[in-house]
Amino acid sequence: MRQYVLIAQDRPAIDAYPDPEAPIHFESIGCTLLLREVYDKAEFEAPGQPT
Repeated sequence: MRQYVLIAQDRPAIDAYPDPEAPIHFESIGCTLLLREVYDKAEFEAPGQPT
């Protein structure tokens, strides 16, 4: 997967998400991150599991 896009049906909004392995560049602050680095130490419950 290279990218996925969510298009809202109830308002004018589009959210685009990159491939988790692709770098995300924030030009305004001169920073580049990988999504996996942002969530490196986060633990998520499996889908469908109670919270």
